[in-house]
Amino acid sequence: GDKQESVAGDPPAEQPMAEPPVNKTGGDGASPHTAPTATVKASPSDCSGVIEVAAADADAWISQSFPAANKGGGSGLAVDTRYGANARALVRFALPELPTACQVKSATLRLYSGSYTAGRMLQAVPLAGAWTEGLVNWTNQPGTVGKVAEASSRSSPGYVEWNVTSQVLGMYTSTNNGFLVRDSAEDGEGLEQSFNSREQGFDHPPQLIIT
Repeated sequence: GDKQESVAGDPPAEQPMAEPPVNKTGGDGASPHTAPTATVKASPSDCSGVIEVAAADADAWISQSFPAANKGGGSGLAVDTRYGANARALVRFALPELPTACQVKSATLRLYSGSYTAGRMLQAVPLAGAWTEGLVNWTNQPGTVGKVAEASSRSSPGYVEWNVTSQVLGMYTSTNNGFLVRDSAEDGEGLEQSFNSREQGFDHPPQLIIT
């Protein structure tokens, strides 16, 4: 092409301003007792490598021994198999909006077990109806619907993980009421697990990992 010579005294060409970086990790400033919000680590060009970590927006546990008692404000979630005195946990996550053209490939429910009984099979199953953290109890607990996911209890502190891919796909296309977590064989001899609730803040909170 033709060479353009600069003319002395001409003002320099205006340069476009760079756009400010976009924060992809959610808001900041949460207090230590506030459950973390969903975070996103996304590939800029496609859906490969996209990982979304959803935080619980409600959780509670319910006791057959105290059927009218609400236990939605504590720091733990109990799951127990005991004759006439079973305990179950409920947890719901605010599902993050998926990046454009991306689909759920896998979903993992993670609950941190600081107190455990080894050798148990624990179930996570979608809840069929709405519930409120501050009101749910054994008497008014919603029923369950759909496929049951199973995972073994721990023999040391750490996260128990359930593969809930098909269940989460259903929540995206239908209604998200969260999960009920229970022992697979209730009315046992008192074999309890205890999980961290969202009230623990950033100390191993409940997580839903979506890729």
